[in-house]
Amino acid sequence: MYSLSFTAVAAVLLLAQPFPQQPTAIDADLLGTWVISYHPNAATRTYTVYKGGKVTYIENGEEWAGSLIPVKAGASASFTLKFDRDPEDRKERITLCKDGRLMVEHFNPATQTRPDQIGIGEKK
Repeated sequence: MYSLSFTAVAAVLLLAQPFPQQPTAIDADLLGTWVISYHPNAATRTYTVYKGGKVTYIENGEEWAGSLIPVKAGASASFTLKFDRDPEDRKERITLCKDGRLMVEHFNPATQTRPDQIGIGEKK
């Protein structure tokens, strides 16, 4: 696992350009298990992405499930992730980058226009 400063994460985000096409379905490259490292809070989550767009992760022994929804036309290979039963009303924007990593923008609450955390995902 990498430990990156917030500045290093910002540089990675500038270099990790998303695919140019608009997704119509969950890309096969997105399927599988991803380890997401968030900054600046240094949290780590492990997401599993399934065919059809279901996403799960385990927190405090409880499984959380959500769905990936393609962002509207004009966006690049990006999806909104909203978890079911989320008492904190959070959402994430997930972008599959050309270099094979995920960029995860975490919004808490979901109504925020700027992310409060940025995550970088590496496929397990």
